[in-house]
Amino acid sequence: MATVRTDDQLLDSLSRISNKRHLKHLPPTAAAIYPLIIKGRDFVVETVSPDDISVLLPPLVRIRKTSQGIQALVVRERSKDIVRCAEILQREFNRRGPRKRSVTVVALGTEASARKEADLVSRKPDILVSTASRIIDHLRRDNIGLETVRTCVLEQPAEQEVDGFNADIEFIYSKFQRSPQTAVFTSLGVEHVERITALLRRPVFVAVSREEESASHAIQQEKRAVSTKSYQHVRKDQALKNRIKEILKEIHEDENPEELNAYRAIINANVSIFSRGYFAAYLLKQMHLNPGASPKKSRSASGSNGRGARNSAPSQAPKGPAAETDNPTENTTSIFVSIGKNRKVFPRDLIALFAGVDSITGEDIGQIKILDNYSFVELANEKTDSAIEALNNTEFRGRKLTVNYARKKD
Repeated sequence: MATVRTDDQLLDSLSRISNKRHLKHLPPTAAAIYPLIIKGRDFVVETVSPDDISVLLPPLVRIRKTSQGIQALVVRERSKDIVRCAEILQREFNRRGPRKRSVTVVALGTEASARKEADLVSRKPDILVSTASRIIDHLRRDNIGLETVRTCVLEQPAEQEVDGFNADIEFIYSKFQRSPQTAVFTSLGVEHVERITALLRRPVFVAVSREEESASHAIQQEKRAVSTKSYQHVRKDQALKNRIKEILKEIHEDENPEELNAYRAIINANVSIFSRGYFAAYLLKQMHLNPGASPKKSRSASGSNGRGARNSAPSQAPKGPAAETDNPTENTTSIFVSIGKNRKVFPRDLIALFAGVDSITGEDIGQIKILDNYSFVELANEKTDSAIEALNNTEFRGRKLTVNYARKKD
């Protein structure tokens, strides 16, 4: 059973967050997100019910002194949570030492109407703890401004209310002059958090165990990183790093983006956004441990993909000037084509272009190299003249092509 903390115990934990030695006294979620707050990262925590320490940690860490406007928003949906959080925050800021004017925390959304809270917002608060809808009420009445907000904490409501909540948050974020650091706490699936994560800057996802909310996934990974098995041999494996570079090169130069998007859709539908990084890591691990199972670049002349005969070696980007290329095989000649990746050209497009010339078939086309602004196509020696004559100065993808023999490297 989870331990119930009193306000005094909670404040005692919060008062020690500046000392890293006391991080172990915090709940796992709070200890996991503390480094992210220090670094200014946006993050999303998947949790059934967020603990108060984790919710209050961002403003307590980032707000150090008073300002000329609202510095932080804590958005919760239940009145009792709003009142409790505001009281705890105010007490903690009051405990931090004497000041001419202490950081002011105000709770909104507990009165029947925004009009009754006009006196509260007139105090020029530094932190608002409120519902999203009440913040919007005060924005429309010009009671508050959000130009100075630098920290936001968002707790997503129940599923039946999430669409309206997401729309409210989008409206609130449209009023910011700069992107605040944002912490999102959600118990819902990926499809319900995507509208909010679209507002964030490369958010980090932290999954919390649903069994007693005690086994933060991030904490488990941190413990594994400092255990006797640090897996440094994996991190330093140059062959693995080279294979990753090869895969990325193949994706950019050879693969069909529409086909890859179909695979992405399957992953998005079946793998939680919190687990996709580990999903990719697992596939990379299996590919590394079982090289024979990794995809190869072999292509047959009559393959079902319609790309025609190609050399089995992966395409290599030439390192010379624009119209220079490596020497092709003795049965083929390299043809320079003045269009490349910047025009969203893929190997299949060039195969279709050359195959459109009379007497040229897929078997006549060899290796294709596509760079940013130009490409090289290896073509059977006896077909080069007819291809250059037919394609040079023709229009393709909105521009006239230059098709000619590629200069050979010395």
